Amino acid sequence: KACEIVLKRRDADTMCGFVRNIGREGETGTVLTLSELRDTQVDMFTTVCIGNSQTKEIAGKLVTPRGYQY
Repeated sequence: KACEIVLKRRDADTMCGFVRNIGREGETGTVLTLSELRDTQVDMFTTVCIGNSQTKEIAGKLVTPRGYQY
């Protein structure tokens, strides 16, 4: 439901990411678009980040520039 709300104001290709089991055995991270995130199951062990218009995927990581060169 949260993705549907965000999709009213953000493009479907907005970069997003999530990490499951942060700091625990089996930690995994995934970078995907907002439209892909909408169809993804997450649980209470998952942290989700939704990027802004400047967010990009660089070397498999979600990066939002803050005025520095990349």
